[in-house]
Amino acid sequence: MTVILQSIWRLLLIATRVVLFLFLFIIATSNFQTVELQWFPGQVFSISVAFLCLGFFLLGILLSGLSFYKTSRRAKINAD
Repeated sequence: MTVILQSIWRLLLIATRVVLFLFLFIIATSNFQTVELQWFPGQVFSISVAFLCLGFFLLGILLSGLSFYKTSRRAKINAD
């Protein structure tokens, strides 16, 4: 029974990743409007919404990868 649940869970994870990717891809390709980001008073940066979404997506991938790396190293150290 657990083998069936694990395979269903893996399929759900893959489907979720595909849906998330398609959602972000559609947003990125349909929004070419520019957004003004104001970091400090007097400093304004204009950037496309597509690049902004892509940047946040890549930042999320980077942060989750670093988190996974840190927890896997900690588990490996504790196992020794």
